[in-house]
Amino acid sequence: MTLRFLSIEHVPQEGVGTISAYIRSLGGQLIRHRQYQPQPLSISHDDYDVLVAMGGPMGVHDGDRYSWLNHELRFIRDAIDQGKYVFGICLGAQMIAKALNAEVRKNPYTEIGWFPILFEDAFLETRPGRGLDQQMEVLHWHGDTFAMPPGAMRIAGSEACANQGFLYKGRVLGLQFHLEMGKEEVDVMIEHFKDGLVPETFVQDGEEIRARTAECATPARQVMFSILDGLLNPGLGRI
Repeated sequence: MTLRFLSIEHVPQEGVGTISAYIRSLGGQLIRHRQYQPQPLSISHDDYDVLVAMGGPMGVHDGDRYSWLNHELRFIRDAIDQGKYVFGICLGAQMIAKALNAEVRKNPYTEIGWFPILFEDAFLETRPGRGLDQQMEVLHWHGDTFAMPPGAMRIAGSEACANQGFLYKGRVLGLQFHLEMGKEEVDVMIEHFKDGLVPETFVQDGEEIRARTAECATPARQVMFSILDGLLNPGLGRI
């Protein structure tokens, strides 16, 4: 069976990144919807198997500024209710949390750069978490956070942000951090959002982010492949 992935992308700077390589490795199909272009999100839920909601600088409460936002929240909720696999990163994870009736709010700290997360023991016993190290360096680029959706498992946290991810019903996964960005994607982010890269306790400058990307992006990609293998169970193992 060919898995069909639908990506929802909110800004040009935050595309699917290395998720496209994962899809190719499965022989899957990628359907891309770009919310920043005029066409409406009108695809039928029958036309895809896996929904992937990407990041963006807007927030889940910005429906007055972004006409598509509330429709996307309903679309995500419908996808969950129809039993689809749903995977969200950063804003995408916040959108999933909001669709599942969890609070999304400002995080105490802005977190930008490569910082460690700690996976929960319970997550490491699940299929998506099996075989992962408990701690790893991941790329963060956010100022908001989410509460745990009712019925979801908290899967990770960091020093700056308590809730870094959740797993719901074994098939809906939200990650506050980025595993999908390699050197090219990080360079684009640094160039576009450089005004926000003023070093603080949990904000690195562009030079440090680039240096850490050279060391950490490949392990992050491997972990993403492993998590998606566990979530989707395509019968492949890459770590």
